Amino acid sequence: MDAQTPTQLTTPTVEIYAIKAGTVHLLRHMIFQDGDPQTSQELPAYSYYIYHPSTKTHALFDLGLNKDLDAYPTSLKNQFPTVFKPKITEDAADILERHNIPATSISHVILSHPHFDHCGDPARFPNATVTVGHGTQAFVRPAFPLNPDSRFLEATFPEGRTRELNEEDYKGSVGPYSKAHDFFGDGSFYLLDAPGHMEGHQIGFAKTEKGFVILGGDSCHDLCHLTEYDGGRMSYFMHKDKEKAKENLKRIEELCKNGDTKVCLAHAGEYEEFEKIE
Repeated sequence: MDAQTPTQLTTPTVEIYAIKAGTVHLLRHMIFQDGDPQTSQELPAYSYYIYHPSTKTHALFDLGLNKDLDAYPTSLKNQFPTVFKPKITEDAADILERHNIPATSISHVILSHPHFDHCGDPARFPNATVTVGHGTQAFVRPAFPLNPDSRFLEATFPEGRTRELNEEDYKGSVGPYSKAHDFFGDGSFYLLDAPGHMEGHQIGFAKTEKGFVILGGDSCHDLCHLTEYDGGRMSYFMHKDKEKAKENLKRIEELCKNGDTKVCLAHAGEYEEFEKIE
């Protein structure tokens, strides 16, 4: 389906709920051009639960943190006390279970990208296929522990249930995004190729009952950067390709021009417990 005019979509909808799966810190200069490199800022690590009512399908977009912080690569753990300072008491599976959604009912885990504060612990969802964006595995594998110097985890890509999108999967478009994958096949939820933060980075575009929702992953790390990305305070320290990252934010801004689109980032915004996003 060609989704070049998303406001005209007459398709099924999905429901989206925010899950706060831990917190991390970033040094201020990693977020803002004028940020103090000696001070840090605590950020949420959001996962988003997606429910497809028509098919009763349960999915997650990103997982937040792994409760077992010791499972992360050595090179990352060395920076935990001084830079990232991750904290977590309940992971995405715990929070779902508390809301009477068994982790075993999750059939899809979609990762915007496999950084440690997004990939959680896929083993907690044994029936889920893990979907990553095109080019992800070539960029990060072999990962830890096969590559002891890697900051990525091999466990992010469970054998036999990992799917990486390929060029043939991007059959449609959504507004300014020319590479869109219709995830459920009915126009309710798209995965958009959105490089810049790293190779394979992808974002979600969902239709809900009251409007559209963009699951922006690490497109940026502060809500102000959704508009202040060109000549503003935004630091591109965390992005592999500044120009592609900037272009992605321009496209997000264009998608939001219809007025009924909400952007949900991985590390910004405040939500109540398991808040429904509309």
